[in-house]
Amino acid sequence: MRIVTPGIIAATIILSLSGCSSSNPLAPSILNPDIFPFKTVSNIGSIIDPTNGDRNPYGLAIALSDTGLFTSGDLVVCNFNNSSNVQGTGTTVEYIHPASGSTVHRFAQDATLLGCGSVSVLPDDHVAVTAKLANDVVIYDPSASTKVTLSGSPFNGPWGSTYANSLTKPAIYVSNANDGSLVRINVLGPTSYSTETIATGFSVNGGAPGNIFAPYGMAYNPANDTLYIAESNSNKLIAIANVSSVGAGGITVSGSDSTFGGTSGSSAHAVLSGAPLNNPLGASLLVNGNIVVANSGDNLMIDVTPGGKVVGTMSLDAGAAGALFSLAAVPGTFQQQIVYFNDSNDNTVKVLTP
Repeated sequence: MRIVTPGIIAATIILSLSGCSSSNPLAPSILNPDIFPFKTVSNIGSIIDPTNGDRNPYGLAIALSDTGLFTSGDLVVCNFNNSSNVQGTGTTVEYIHPASGSTVHRFAQDATLLGCGSVSVLPDDHVAVTAKLANDVVIYDPSASTKVTLSGSPFNGPWGSTYANSLTKPAIYVSNANDGSLVRINVLGPTSYSTETIATGFSVNGGAPGNIFAPYGMAYNPANDTLYIAESNSNKLIAIANVSSVGAGGITVSGSDSTFGGTSGSSAHAVLSGAPLNNPLGASLLVNGNIVVANSGDNLMIDVTPGGKVVGTMSLDAGAAGALFSLAAVPGTFQQQIVYFNDSNDNTVKVLTP
């Protein structure tokens, strides 16, 4: 097994954005959207908080540089439950190096992180954390000092998130589990942010912690400014094209996420609906432009082209359903595509390789 090492993360990202590499003999198989390359699941390590025992990892993202507490490639994870495994009572964010047998380290702990649902890492290694039960979004610098806590309107059970490295409008997108709205947090500077709700009406089930179905997993493609959203309540993968251009109130969603109205309604559509999606949660972008989605309902990972073709599926955990939450795909190494994922059945982070 080959794990991403700190020295190649930056080159990896450049490679992924360029879309090709003449020096990479395996590039055609990596970049071919019709080839399902994944074969091997390997364990990295436990993500249980070493101090208070928080567990049940939900959010997952990748640190991009040697900054603050992070080494390039470190995996940043938040725990949704406490040491007694009570749903929605976790208050910690962890980090772990992506090598087999690594030891987890606490990044942050605070009551403002209650019910930590997702994490997003910005290019400067600031970390944005959604906390559904605390009803806020907390943004830390890479040394784990709190910079900004965003609470109150427009947040209503902040749930999923992703950072969009748009050249024109860099932003953190956050979905609300309570009302199915989509909020854009515009990144104006290291400590300066503004918010606007760009979509409303996504399907939610109003479930208690441990049974929440709503828009959650998100993946952003900077090549075409498209945001992909995994909708666990309606079993859909939804795309919003030119998402940076969608203004406040630009999209209204209805009909179980099948009808899109508003001034930017035409930019949204369902990429995939129904099987093999089965309460999809995590989503991440591959180097070839495909989207991988993690099913909560049966622990399958699904590889989907932007046109909605299912390239392949793979079971990532043979145990009880509900093991999978977030995915974080490294944009591509010189030899292979790598995908990290949380496994809540055994409270670990794992890696998927060809």
